Formats: sequence, C-alpha cells, structure tokens
Amino acid sequence: MKKVKEKIKKVNNHFFMFGKKNIQQFSAYFTHIIWLFIIFTFSSFIIFLIFFLLATKSYERSLERSRAEIKEYYYWSQVVKKHPKFPAALIQAARYSLALGYKEEALSYLEKAIAEDPKSQKAHELRRIILEER
Repeated sequence: MKKVKEKIKKVNNHFFMFGKKNIQQFSAYFTHIIWLFIIFTFSSFIIFLIFFLLATKSYERSLERSRAEIKEYYYWSQVVKKHPKFPAALIQAARYSLALGYKEEALSYLEKAIAEDPKSQKAHELRRIILEER
C-alpha cells in the first residue's frame, strides 16, 4: 500500500506539477503573462490614440484648405463677374475652379483669359495641364 501511494504521488508530481514549489512558479509565470498582456493592451491603445489624433489633425488641415479654396473660388468668380476682361482674375478663377474639381469651368475661364491675352504663359500652361488630365 505504501508503494502504491508513493507511485501515485510521483505520477501526480510528474504529470500535474501541483507541488508547492510548482504552484508558486506557475503563479509567478501567470502574473508575468498578465502584466505582459496589460502592457501590450495599454501600448496598443496609446498607439491607436496617437494615430487617431494625427488623422484628425490631418483631416482638420485638409478641411481648412478646402474652406480657404472655396472662399478664394467665390472671391475670384465675383471679381470675374465684375471685370470679365481681366486676364489675371480669369486665371485665378480657373485655378480655384480646378482646385475644387470644376475642370470645365476652369477651361472656360482659361479660354477667356487666352482670348484677352494670347501671350499669357500661365493661362496656356494651366490649360495644357487640364487638357492632359482628360
């Protein structure tokens, strides 16, 4: 009976490792795993937060640029309405029309600018760029 109990104890210690020392080692190992998980989770959250803030700032900057372009577009289109034969205003109106994606309107402004000043290199260059994108 004594031999059987010793064999059972050996088997339990060998396969299940539930000795006092092994439980302490397992507990320490498990604690390390928990801390690593916490550090990983916290680090991931911080990295996500940084990327989120950078993306938000980038979006805000692009929104500010868009607002500025819309204001400039409106301003130059009003100048063109008042002074339809002023080539510099037509070119500026064309630039901001193009910036907002109004290619046909930009071409129209450039055609008028070229009609008023056929030697305008800026108008010819911008017109060429628009026609190449088509």
